[in-house]
Amino acid sequence: EAITASAIKLTATITDFDGDSVTSDAVDIGASFTFEDDGPAVTIELDAQATVTLDESGDQAGALAGAASLNTGVIVKGDDPDVDGSNALSIATSGGAIVTFAANNPLYGADGQGADPVYALQIDTASLTDITLTDGSTITLQLVGDVIVGVVDNGTFTGQAAFAIGINASTGNVTVEQYLSLEHPDNPDQDEPVTLDSGAISVVVTVEDGD
Repeated sequence: EAITASAIKLTATITDFDGDSVTSDAVDIGASFTFEDDGPAVTIELDAQATVTLDESGDQAGALAGAASLNTGVIVKGDDPDVDGSNALSIATSGGAIVTFAANNPLYGADGQGADPVYALQIDTASLTDITLTDGSTITLQLVGDVIVGVVDNGTFTGQAAFAIGINASTGNVTVEQYLSLEHPDNPDQDEPVTLDSGAISVVVTVEDGD
């Protein structure tokens, strides 16, 4: 912040040897004074140990199904007709913050820390994914509030959510819920995983200092 122009003016008065004096016209010096803030800074890194892996079979499809809690807004969560029940096929979490702070971060400066850090998801690249349903329907990523939803583009489940990804704004813990069966490669076996493209989504963290 700078002082408003003309708020401060400077005059100079000189006096000669026998006591005569004269004062100059005032010169504006308000813009010469600037007060810089000591703002916060933060750098984050991916926690390689905090991965999220969903399994369409076994305990995850059974014990965890029904615990779906991510809010997909007006987008209806898909209900796969080939799977018993009407709950999520699978749910998994990162078990901790998906990202960590770099060394000596966050930096709050002279103002000290204000509010706690806030975690959020964002879509970074083309929203069309390489992941499809088992019937070949394509899936597009959409940000609904604070949840990323994989929305089916075509076919029987058009407009429905195939999966959703959410993050706990306070802890950075990521949850993924799967509602419809996804296509997996057959080689070298039928249990090959599929993943989102690198750079498709990311996490941002907002920090606030004391002022």
